[in-house]
Amino acid sequence: MDDPALPLDVLPLDGVFHALSDPTRRAMLQALASGPHTVGALAAPFEISLAAASKHVRALERAGLLARQVQGRTHRCTLQATGLAQALAWLKACAVAVPPPAPAPMPARPAGGPPMALTHDPVARATMLIRRPPAEVFAAFVDPAVTTRFWFSRASGPLAPGATVTWHWDDYGASGEVRVVALEPGERIAIEWPTPVEWRFTPHGDDATFVAITASGFTGSDDEKVAQALDSTEGFNLVVAACKAWLEHGIDLRLVADKAPDAHVGAAPPA
Repeated sequence: MDDPALPLDVLPLDGVFHALSDPTRRAMLQALASGPHTVGALAAPFEISLAAASKHVRALERAGLLARQVQGRTHRCTLQATGLAQALAWLKACAVAVPPPAPAPMPARPAGGPPMALTHDPVARATMLIRRPPAEVFAAFVDPAVTTRFWFSRASGPLAPGATVTWHWDDYGASGEVRVVALEPGERIAIEWPTPVEWRFTPHGDDATFVAITASGFTGSDDEKVAQALDSTEGFNLVVAACKAWLEHGIDLRLVADKAPDAHVGAAPPA
């Protein structure tokens, strides 16, 4: 039996999930992903009447999941992104709040035995909620005019698709070459520096962004991989904290510059 129609004043997200709760309607959406269909074509794979198919189409239409054009007696349906975008935004927000599963405990190393091998390659992660819109937070890591206020001293240019840029830390006399792998405005940055680093920007409530940075691909012995991952974890957490202070409060905390003052170029050796 078909589900009863939802009242007109139902919340949009309720309508989306109500429409998606029916397997026939989900199958119709999958069919529309390949291109426009008439109501008759959508009904064809199922043992349902044209009237029953029309009820399903109306439910999807009310939820903003499809659009219908009437040409004479023919009703042509196309996939519409509005409802799906609402559902995806809600699911992403929920996914951010779910903590990752705890790693399995490492077995104890026998006394005097050889070092234990890693079961997984280590990964560095840093996360932070920044109370600024995603586009602004994304731009802070792309535009060196902003990034230099909380991270490096200067850059050869902004991040751009396929570009290779050089970042400089003048306090330490250091520099690094960065190759841009992907740049999805307001959503994702992926670089090789020289190992892979990825930023994810997820909207969080009104005008806030949850930033997640992941670094991987560390090389060397197991001990060297772990050391690199720990160093990257500390470094990216300092960076994202400094970014938050700058974007939210206009304060340059100098977290990166002051992390190792004795390593500055020309610094006097500690007494």
